[in-house]
Amino acid sequence: MVDIASGTLELSTFRAYLAIERRFVVESARLLAAAALRSPDEETLIQHVYAAHHLVHDQLRYFAETLQRVGDSGPVSTAALATAGGLARLAREVVASGDYWHPIVLSYATEHLYLTWCDATLPAVDPGTEVGRWVAMHTTSSFRGRVKYLASEVDRATPDGAAGQANRLYREVIEAEIRFHEAPYADSGPDGHTDKDHEDTEHD
Repeated sequence: MVDIASGTLELSTFRAYLAIERRFVVESARLLAAAALRSPDEETLIQHVYAAHHLVHDQLRYFAETLQRVGDSGPVSTAALATAGGLARLAREVVASGDYWHPIVLSYATEHLYLTWCDATLPAVDPGTEVGRWVAMHTTSSFRGRVKYLASEVDRATPDGAAGQANRLYREVIEAEIRFHEAPYADSGPDGHTDKDHEDTEHD
Protein backbone atom coordinates (compact mmCIF):
# COMPACT_ATOMS: atom_id res chain seq x y z
CA MET A 1 0.00 0.00 0.00
CA VAL A 2 2.95 2.32 0.61
CA ASP A 3 4.08 1.74 -2.98
CA ILE A 4 0.54 2.34 -4.28
CA ALA A 5 0.19 5.59 -2.36
CA SER A 6 3.60 6.82 -3.50
CA GLY A 7 3.08 5.76 -7.12
CA THR A 8 6.14 3.49 -7.05
CA LEU A 9 4.42 0.10 -7.36
CA GLU A 10 6.15 -1.88 -10.12
CA LEU A 11 3.84 -3.39 -12.73
CA SER A 12 5.51 -6.79 -12.26
CA THR A 13 4.78 -6.64 -8.53
CA PHE A 14 1.14 -5.85 -9.26
CA ARG A 15 1.00 -8.75 -11.73
CA ALA A 16 2.39 -11.11 -9.10
CA TYR A 17 -0.08 -9.81 -6.54
CA LEU A 18 -3.02 -10.40 -8.88
CA ALA A 19 -1.91 -13.98 -9.53
CA ILE A 20 -1.57 -14.65 -5.79
CA GLU A 21 -4.84 -12.92 -4.89
CA ARG A 22 -6.70 -14.82 -7.60
CA ARG A 23 -5.69 -18.09 -5.93
CA PHE A 24 -7.06 -16.89 -2.60
CA VAL A 25 -10.43 -16.02 -4.15
CA VAL A 26 -11.11 -19.77 -4.31
CA GLU A 27 -10.28 -20.13 -0.60
CA SER A 28 -12.60 -17.20 0.15
CA ALA A 29 -15.40 -18.87 -1.78
CA ARG A 30 -14.96 -22.04 0.31
CA LEU A 31 -15.06 -19.88 3.43
CA LEU A 32 -18.34 -18.27 2.39
CA ALA A 33 -19.77 -21.64 1.40
CA ALA A 34 -19.03 -22.86 4.92
CA ALA A 35 -20.70 -19.77 6.39
CA ALA A 36 -23.72 -20.30 4.15
CA LEU A 37 -23.97 -23.97 5.13
CA ARG A 38 -23.96 -23.06 8.84
CA SER A 39 -26.14 -19.95 8.54
CA PRO A 40 -28.69 -19.66 11.33
CA ASP A 41 -31.49 -18.39 9.08
CA GLU A 42 -32.55 -17.94 5.47
CA GLU A 43 -31.65 -14.25 5.21
CA THR A 44 -28.10 -14.94 6.40
CA LEU A 45 -27.78 -17.86 4.00
CA ILE A 46 -28.77 -15.62 1.09
CA GLN A 47 -26.21 -12.97 2.10
CA HIS A 48 -23.33 -15.46 2.03
CA VAL A 49 -24.45 -17.26 -1.12
CA TYR A 50 -24.68 -13.92 -2.92
CA ALA A 51 -21.20 -12.95 -1.71
CA ALA A 52 -19.77 -16.32 -2.80
CA HIS A 53 -21.36 -15.91 -6.23
CA HIS A 54 -19.75 -12.49 -6.53
CA LEU A 55 -16.35 -14.05 -5.84
CA VAL A 56 -16.57 -16.96 -8.27
CA HIS A 57 -18.29 -14.92 -10.99
CA ASP A 58 -17.39 -11.22 -10.85
CA GLN A 59 -14.06 -11.44 -9.04
CA LEU A 60 -12.62 -14.31 -11.07
CA ARG A 61 -13.69 -12.52 -14.25
CA TYR A 62 -12.00 -9.34 -13.00
CA PHE A 63 -8.71 -11.19 -12.45
CA ALA A 64 -8.86 -12.92 -15.82
CA GLU A 65 -9.57 -9.67 -17.69
CA THR A 66 -7.03 -7.61 -15.74
CA LEU A 67 -4.25 -10.17 -16.11
CA GLN A 68 -4.99 -10.24 -19.82
CA ARG A 69 -4.49 -6.47 -19.97
CA VAL A 70 -1.38 -6.20 -17.78
CA GLY A 71 0.17 -9.50 -18.80
CA ASP A 72 0.27 -12.77 -16.91
CA SER A 73 3.05 -12.94 -14.33
CA GLY A 74 3.60 -16.62 -15.05
CA PRO A 75 3.78 -19.30 -12.34
CA VAL A 76 3.79 -17.95 -8.80
CA SER A 77 7.19 -18.63 -7.24
CA THR A 78 7.69 -21.04 -4.38
CA ALA A 79 8.92 -18.19 -2.17
CA ALA A 80 5.83 -16.09 -2.88
CA LEU A 81 3.49 -19.01 -2.25
CA ALA A 82 5.23 -19.77 1.04
CA THR A 83 4.86 -16.14 2.16
CA ALA A 84 1.20 -15.94 1.14
CA GLY A 85 0.26 -19.47 2.21
CA GLY A 86 -0.41 -18.70 5.86
CA LEU A 87 -3.67 -16.95 5.08
CA ALA A 88 -4.97 -19.87 3.01
CA ARG A 89 -3.98 -22.36 5.73
CA LEU A 90 -5.79 -20.27 8.31
CA ALA A 91 -8.87 -20.11 6.09
CA ARG A 92 -8.89 -23.91 5.71
CA GLU A 93 -8.57 -24.33 9.48
CA VAL A 94 -11.51 -21.99 9.96
CA VAL A 95 -13.61 -23.96 7.46
CA ALA A 96 -12.74 -27.15 9.32
CA SER A 97 -13.73 -25.63 12.66
CA GLY A 98 -17.35 -26.65 12.05
CA ASP A 99 -18.98 -23.52 13.42
CA TYR A 100 -20.45 -20.35 11.92
CA TRP A 101 -18.68 -17.52 13.67
CA HIS A 102 -15.07 -18.43 12.77
CA PRO A 103 -15.61 -17.86 9.01
CA ILE A 104 -17.41 -14.61 9.79
CA VAL A 105 -14.53 -13.25 11.88
CA LEU A 106 -12.00 -14.16 9.21
CA SER A 107 -14.09 -12.63 6.42
CA TYR A 108 -14.63 -9.44 8.39
CA ALA A 109 -10.95 -9.09 9.26
CA THR A 110 -9.78 -9.43 5.66
CA GLU A 111 -12.46 -7.22 4.12
CA HIS A 112 -12.18 -4.51 6.77
CA LEU A 113 -8.41 -4.37 6.28
CA TYR A 114 -8.88 -3.96 2.51
CA LEU A 115 -11.38 -1.15 3.05
CA THR A 116 -9.10 0.62 5.51
CA TRP A 117 -6.07 0.38 3.23
CA CYS A 118 -7.92 1.35 0.08
CA ASP A 119 -9.70 4.28 1.73
CA ALA A 120 -6.28 5.59 2.74
CA THR A 121 -4.73 5.22 -0.73
CA LEU A 122 -7.73 6.19 -2.90
CA PRO A 123 -6.90 9.94 -3.00
CA ALA A 124 -3.38 9.17 -4.25
CA VAL A 125 -4.19 6.86 -7.18
CA ASP A 126 -5.16 7.54 -10.77
CA PRO A 127 -8.62 5.97 -11.22
CA GLY A 128 -7.81 5.32 -14.89
CA THR A 129 -4.99 2.89 -14.09
CA GLU A 130 -5.32 -0.80 -13.27
CA VAL A 131 -4.04 -0.19 -9.75
CA GLY A 132 -6.49 2.71 -9.34
CA ARG A 133 -9.37 0.50 -10.45
CA TRP A 134 -8.33 -2.19 -7.98
CA VAL A 135 -8.27 0.34 -5.12
CA ALA A 136 -11.63 1.84 -6.15
CA MET A 137 -13.19 -1.63 -6.30
CA HIS A 138 -12.59 -1.96 -2.56
CA THR A 139 -14.19 1.37 -1.67
CA THR A 140 -17.54 1.06 -3.45
CA SER A 141 -20.82 1.40 -1.57
CA SER A 142 -21.53 -2.31 -2.05
CA PHE A 143 -18.13 -3.28 -0.61
CA ARG A 144 -18.67 -0.93 2.33
CA GLY A 145 -22.08 -2.47 2.86
CA ARG A 146 -20.58 -5.96 2.95
CA VAL A 147 -17.98 -4.90 5.54
CA LYS A 148 -20.69 -3.27 7.66
CA TYR A 149 -22.82 -6.41 7.42
CA LEU A 150 -19.91 -8.64 8.46
CA ALA A 151 -19.17 -6.37 11.43
CA SER A 152 -22.74 -6.76 12.64
CA GLU A 153 -22.57 -10.54 12.08
CA VAL A 154 -19.40 -10.81 14.18
CA ASP A 155 -21.24 -9.13 17.05
CA ARG A 156 -24.34 -11.28 16.57
CA ALA A 157 -22.68 -14.64 15.94
CA THR A 158 -19.78 -14.69 18.39
CA PRO A 159 -20.94 -16.87 21.30
CA ASP A 160 -21.05 -15.55 24.85
CA GLY A 161 -17.65 -16.04 26.42
CA ALA A 162 -15.86 -16.35 23.05
CA ALA A 163 -14.88 -12.71 22.60
CA GLY A 164 -11.28 -13.48 23.55
CA GLN A 165 -11.09 -16.25 20.94
CA ALA A 166 -12.61 -13.95 18.32
CA ASN A 167 -10.05 -11.24 19.09
CA ARG A 168 -7.18 -13.71 18.84
CA LEU A 169 -8.46 -15.01 15.51
CA TYR A 170 -8.86 -11.45 14.26
CA ARG A 171 -5.24 -10.66 15.12
CA GLU A 172 -4.03 -13.89 13.50
CA VAL A 173 -5.91 -13.01 10.31
CA ILE A 174 -4.49 -9.48 10.19
CA GLU A 175 -0.94 -10.77 10.65
CA ALA A 176 -1.46 -13.42 7.95
CA GLU A 177 -3.03 -10.82 5.63
CA ILE A 178 -0.04 -8.51 6.01
CA ARG A 179 2.33 -11.37 5.15
CA PHE A 180 0.06 -12.23 2.23
CA HIS A 181 0.56 -8.75 0.80
CA GLU A 182 4.32 -9.06 1.24
CA ALA A 183 4.32 -12.17 -0.97
CA PRO A 184 4.70 -10.33 -4.33
CA TYR A 185 8.01 -8.97 -3.00
CA ALA A 186 9.31 -12.41 -2.00
CA ASP A 187 11.48 -12.64 -5.11
CA SER A 188 12.84 -9.08 -4.88
CA GLY A 189 16.55 -8.61 -5.26
CA PRO A 190 18.78 -6.38 -3.14
CA ASP A 191 17.54 -3.27 -4.97
CA GLY A 192 13.92 -4.08 -4.11
CA HIS A 193 13.02 -5.14 -7.67
CA THR A 194 12.05 -8.55 -8.97
CA ASP A 195 13.84 -10.43 -11.68
CA LYS A 196 10.90 -9.61 -13.94
CA ASP A 197 11.46 -5.89 -13.34
CA HIS A 198 15.00 -6.24 -14.64
CA GLU A 199 13.79 -8.24 -17.64
CA ASP A 200 11.25 -5.52 -18.46
CA THR A 201 13.94 -2.84 -18.17
CA GLU A 202 16.35 -4.78 -20.35
CA HIS A 203 13.73 -5.08 -23.09
CA ASP A 204 12.65 -1.41 -23.02
